[in-house]
Amino acid sequence: MASTGISIKLFPYYEAPKDIEPYHVPVKIVDFDIAKRRSAQSVYQEHAPSDIMWDLVLDKVTDYIDNINHVRRIARLTAIHEKTVILALRHLDYFGCIKLVDIFRFGNIYECQHQMMDIFRNAWLQRECHSYVTRDGQAGSVSIEQLIQLYSTIRNRKTVAEWIVENSVDVDKLDVRRFFMFGVIHKMLRRVHCYPVLNKLAIKEAETQQTPDDREASNSSEALKEKNKSELGVFDMLDGTHHFDEICILEDKDVDTMREILDQQEDISYIYL
Repeated sequence: MASTGISIKLFPYYEAPKDIEPYHVPVKIVDFDIAKRRSAQSVYQEHAPSDIMWDLVLDKVTDYIDNINHVRRIARLTAIHEKTVILALRHLDYFGCIKLVDIFRFGNIYECQHQMMDIFRNAWLQRECHSYVTRDGQAGSVSIEQLIQLYSTIRNRKTVAEWIVENSVDVDKLDVRRFFMFGVIHKMLRRVHCYPVLNKLAIKEAETQQTPDDREASNSSEALKEKNKSELGVFDMLDGTHHFDEICILEDKDVDTMREILDQQEDISYIYL
């Protein structure tokens, strides 16, 4: 009786890439140069050429992933269409090369998650945290015990700036941005977003407050048309489903400027979730 052989190749399972928005900040998890060489070696088997080239978009996008730039800024710096940049980042996210976090500001609010217990009992996580968040990984800067204690002091409704003052954090020894970023990446912390909500009646009044003369003037210039669309776009996003990061990035305004614009509305509320 003839026998039949079946060869099966097992491939690793990767979760579907997450949706990436213009306000997301990609954080690199791997060294892109090493990843590039390893991927080339899998093709060339023995000797990879010295001038290794990835996809041109990936090559350009990875140059601007510095754990600070958000997606829209990367698109502008690379002069690549934003949708194309997002596709490249989704590719990197799919293979575990990056993580996505929120824009870091000292006015951000964070709260602890139940995964915070991991850093109390996981020695490897403690060492990783220490080497990542201390300035240049200096051994004598902040001890692991101090880092754990600092994580335990994070409370809801306290901004990062207030937390620094309250706990007398030495920012010369501790990289605060990396401290909170590490917590978010390892799901020990969660960002509490601010959602501005405008009364529906106020939205309707804002959309109808233009006089016929204003409408005629707005039709005379394409620039004014775009301005009017942008202004109405702000009110459209004040329905409680868009947080401050999203509104600021889409409207291309900093937080303070946007806060001043929104505070001029009498019927606006801020919800933190």
